[in-house]
Amino acid sequence: VQSAAEIREALKRQVTAPVLWRASLERLPALNVRRAVEVGAAGILAGMARRTVPHIESYSVHDTESVRKTVQSLTGAAY
Repeated sequence: VQSAAEIREALKRQVTAPVLWRASLERLPALNVRRAVEVGAAGILAGMARRTVPHIESYSVHDTESVRKTVQSLTGAAY
C-alpha cells in the first residue's frame, strides 16, 4: 500500500469482504486440528466453532480461572 487511495481501498475491502469463517472451520479436520482456543472476553467464536465442528474441542480463555481450566483440560495437569 503506497498511497492514501490504496489505504482507503484496502480498508473498504477489509470491511465489506465476506468472512469465510464457516469454510475455515470446516477445513480444520482435514488439517488434523483437534482443539481450538479463543482468547478474548466474549466466547462467541468458541461457541460458533462448537456448533459448526462439534468434534473439535473448543475453549474460551478470558481470565485467570479460564486459563487454569483450559490448561488443565488440554494437558491433564493442574495449573
